[in-house]
Amino acid sequence: MSLVRNVINITLPELIMGLGMIAVAITFSAVRDSRGYWFYAIQAVKIFEPESERQRLITANIPAWRQLLARSPVFAALLAFIFVVAISAVGYSWSYPHIDALIYLCGFFILPFFSLLLLGSIVICHTREAILNSSLTTGSVKNIYYYLGYDVLISLLVNFALVFPIARKPAFSLADGYNSMLFQIAFCVLLLAVLLFMLFFARVSRRYIMVGELIAEDIDLSFARRPLPSLLAVFLKQHRRYIIYFFSVILWGILLCNSAALLVDSQDFIPLYLLALIPIVLIYLVERYQVLYVAFIQAKDIHQRLKNNKILLSLR
Repeated sequence: MSLVRNVINITLPELIMGLGMIAVAITFSAVRDSRGYWFYAIQAVKIFEPESERQRLITANIPAWRQLLARSPVFAALLAFIFVVAISAVGYSWSYPHIDALIYLCGFFILPFFSLLLLGSIVICHTREAILNSSLTTGSVKNIYYYLGYDVLISLLVNFALVFPIARKPAFSLADGYNSMLFQIAFCVLLLAVLLFMLFFARVSRRYIMVGELIAEDIDLSFARRPLPSLLAVFLKQHRRYIIYFFSVILWGILLCNSAALLVDSQDFIPLYLLALIPIVLIYLVERYQVLYVAFIQAKDIHQRLKNNKILLSLR
């Protein structure tokens, strides 16, 4: 767990932000994707519900709070954050000074159980919508900028919550200034770790979720009009692009540290880190755009084949 490795003598606010942002990211993503998943699974007959169960779902009285959770990933994420605040406030005083045990307990047991419980409470909403091929949601359909915006926001929130407290570690001490060799090495290693984290999540495909969203008509058919005109993406294979990214980030980190040593009198880790993140975020946006664009093209092809073969439940 990054919270255990990165933070020395973690404070209650740091614990809340670290666990809270992880809970927000997991809950928001799971609730956002739940509707597309169930539309694909049911409409494409990947799972089979007996007629009696289908009738029960159709006639079930769904409480308003479940419908609100089902239609609003933001509300679900807020609920998860409030839960983390409550658990952290109680657990911090009980488990101190053994906070590591609380972090592991929350990370591996309490938060996953809460997420499953929350998702289980909204399954009936999305499965009924999928069976009826109807919608509880309102508003505009999603395009690529919707996903890019939320994906980068969630990634940055988790990143900030886990990385900002790292400034207290001796390796990141600025006592010897920005041009300290030890600091620059530690800083570049940190940037590479963040880059790897961002690239890993940039590669996550939403192909089958998008198929479900196409069936539910939740996604804009002009989702992304064209692939991103990136010279790196066109002329270089993935592993070569990644090598360029790694060396670019190292050079940027060194340049930034030495520039700050020459131009800035005060010494502050956070502004330096925020500036260092700029190329990493741009790299993430380029790679994520390409992955989402390809996933959408594949999803459209799968959706069309399901319609042509009359596999969709709504076409039977």
